Amino acid sequence: MINYILWDIDNTLLNFDLAEEASMINGFEKFGIKVTDENALLGYKK
Repeated sequence: MINYILWDIDNTLLNFDLAEEASMINGFEKFGIKVTDENALLGYKK
């Protein structure tokens, strides 16, 4: 049961990371800033 809870927490955090990255990419594209790869995206993160 603990393994399942830990897996669920990890999966939830991964989903938040993916959602945050997708929203950042959409925001940049909305304002005409091209994000070509993950390294370029990491440059904009604080």
